[in-house]
Amino acid sequence: MTADAVTNAPSHAPSTRGAARVAFIAFLALSAMVWIGIAVGANVRAPGVVGLVGAVLGGFFAAVLTAAIGGLIALKLAEGVHDAPPAAPDAFNPELAPALRALGEAQRPITKRMVEQAAWRTPAFAAAGIAAWSLLILVGLPGGVLDFSLVLLLAGLAGYGLTRLSAWREQSDAYLQRGVGMLAGSMGNLVWRKATAIDLKALQSAGILPRAADSGATSEIAGVHAGVTIRIAPLSTRPPQGADTATNPAFNGLLIELEAPWLSAASMEALAAAHPAVPVRIGQLAALPGLGAPVSAATGASILIAVPERPKQPRLFDPPVTPSSAAAAPRLARIRQLVAAVQHIADALTPG
Repeated sequence: MTADAVTNAPSHAPSTRGAARVAFIAFLALSAMVWIGIAVGANVRAPGVVGLVGAVLGGFFAAVLTAAIGGLIALKLAEGVHDAPPAAPDAFNPELAPALRALGEAQRPITKRMVEQAAWRTPAFAAAGIAAWSLLILVGLPGGVLDFSLVLLLAGLAGYGLTRLSAWREQSDAYLQRGVGMLAGSMGNLVWRKATAIDLKALQSAGILPRAADSGATSEIAGVHAGVTIRIAPLSTRPPQGADTATNPAFNGLLIELEAPWLSAASMEALAAAHPAVPVRIGQLAALPGLGAPVSAATGASILIAVPERPKQPRLFDPPVTPSSAAAAPRLARIRQLVAAVQHIADALTPG
């Protein structure tokens, strides 16, 4: 059997059957709690024969219906969570194909786990909500069909929402580590890594950043191109407490550093005299989608560039809300444009 055949073969792993079993048990628990909740509500509202009939008949049919729905979901899970056919990476941009392929491989198991977890968390949370509602009714709080239904719905949505949130965090991490990481690697000797320390005072002294109390930069693209060390980090700063935000605003954008060992420039004017193409190419960063006018400084062997990101637009390195190739491709394309532009600046620093 070929590797492709193994990859594409339908999976009926024990974990999938286990997920179906857990989901069915959760729905059985929910059906029991629905019956108990209806029985409690019926007997409190109409004690006696009427309440008993409502509890037996209404509760029984609601419980059976809930269990039947759980059985159908469990059977569907037992068949396996089938992946949607991945979009061909070449349909977006052939240069993004490695990154999109790696991203798809990382996100598919996360989506599968999300479906399996939602199948049991949703009824489990709903059952816990009905149990709490029933206890409150027994201690004397008023209740009826409407609030019973709302508790059932909202508790179930809470379980589903928690699952989606957890999966989104995993998908976002996969996007950055696999998608952006593979994209950076495909463009040369570059990696996506944990951000190194940022010297805010040095950046402020160079005049490219406003005063800031602290900064947030967790990851960065870093490496070497044409002998020039490159660093591209998404950066956010917060003004000092009490500072006038009109004259000392927060910064949300990109910090770009280039270091060439052979370079020795005391200012941007001196750099422009030695390498006239560099300031021109730095200015061209503003033409990239979502970016504003860059501010730059040259100190010795280093060039520091701060590029603000335009407000009310998705930040360049923010993961897309929807975990799909169609949503990731435009973001990755923008990152590729930025990296290529920075490499273009590094090319202009080559001696001779």
